[in-house]
Amino acid sequence: MTSDRGPTTAWRSKEREQEQEQEKSKASAFDGNSSSVSTCPTGSNRSVDPSSSGLDKPEHGNEVDIDVPAEAPTSCLSFATRRLRRRRLRGSRARVPLISATSLFNRLQTSGVVLVDCRKPHEFAARHLPDALHCPPVHTGPHLPVLSCTGRQSRTVDDVLEMVQNPHLSEKLARRDLMEVVVIGGNHSSASLLYKMDWGYRFARLLMNEGRVFSVRFLAQGFPAFAKKYGFLLSSESPSTVLHEAEKEQEHAAAETAPEMAEAATSPTALTHYPNEIVDGFLFLGNFWQANSAEVIDALQITHVVNMGAITDQRNKFQHVEYLDVAIKDNVDVDIAQEFSPTIEFIQKAAEQHGRVLIHCVQGVSRSSTIVIWYVMLQTKCTLSAAYSHVLKCRPLIFPNRGFMAQLIANERQLYGDQSVEEDELELLQHGLLPPIDRSGSALSKTFL
Repeated sequence: MTSDRGPTTAWRSKEREQEQEQEKSKASAFDGNSSSVSTCPTGSNRSVDPSSSGLDKPEHGNEVDIDVPAEAPTSCLSFATRRLRRRRLRGSRARVPLISATSLFNRLQTSGVVLVDCRKPHEFAARHLPDALHCPPVHTGPHLPVLSCTGRQSRTVDDVLEMVQNPHLSEKLARRDLMEVVVIGGNHSSASLLYKMDWGYRFARLLMNEGRVFSVRFLAQGFPAFAKKYGFLLSSESPSTVLHEAEKEQEHAAAETAPEMAEAATSPTALTHYPNEIVDGFLFLGNFWQANSAEVIDALQITHVVNMGAITDQRNKFQHVEYLDVAIKDNVDVDIAQEFSPTIEFIQKAAEQHGRVLIHCVQGVSRSSTIVIWYVMLQTKCTLSAAYSHVLKCRPLIFPNRGFMAQLIANERQLYGDQSVEEDELELLQHGLLPPIDRSGSALSKTFL
């Protein structure tokens, strides 16, 4: 018996060794972790240690739980894990917040925002916002990848600044901590598939992922849409100015020694502040000086003006503009609700005539903003909470006095039989700290935003 079993046992042992050797050779041929050449789609030649594979010992921050049968080949397990990791990486990338052309126009009326224009040099030279900093596309190949397929950051903001070699941009972004940035790209469409491929969007994502800036937003509608609507804000450079940057620096140095020359060379659009746009292409909220400016009236194509209590004896009255003057003071005991009907009728008449309305008082803070908030409520059937939040977003300067706010609450209760804001919540609402509550039948988001 022993002599019969000995050869059989030895044969079976030898057969097992042959099968194990075949499995090892297959794994060596097909397993990406066993090869010295990376299976990354980019084709980079990175050496990978099999012992550091994510199958047995996941990398820090990339742990993946995956249920695979025990009999699954090593090659299938390896590629499935890589594919799943790439999918999860793409899904976990935070999107850059977007800003519309109208919101950018409103934001430019107050200081504190940094504009970075990432279009091509000839596009920037042709037309751009006066205060924009140019960050042209940077290429180390066909594209400049923001993230590699493994999720490691391949470029940093400082790398880009070094490659661009724009001293004004580098100097400004060197102090980018807690900075508010808006990035303009070269996209000509708001389609997400297109603008996400744009260099400007990728640079905005670099800023966002770095985490130093307070906020960064990307102009998703594209510069052509902004230029078509707000072309009066733009300036241009001649080709000679673009080609001879050294001469331009010398001119700036000479201007510093001659303040009067520097003042004359300053673009007027850089000094002009415009009313805020509340209803797209129709309703604007501003102050007395803006309503008295021919430049503002012509640029915004204003046809109707509602004057809520500002002086009228020393103002400019333009021939093509129709005026409604309301004599009212900014006091808490003033009944502003009695002016709701005539002002709303005037605004609706302008809408029927396809006009554009500017509402103002002295500062554009209390009286005129109260009328605008009430108009938004009536026009969209929204709550006081939602209307106030919308107008505050468009014009952060608004602050109706307590008496006007109490009358808005009373009129909301009369309009809907309920109120969205309690009087003890008014301070939170007026400082933008109260989340808005809207009605189910409101058309605010569809009509105005």
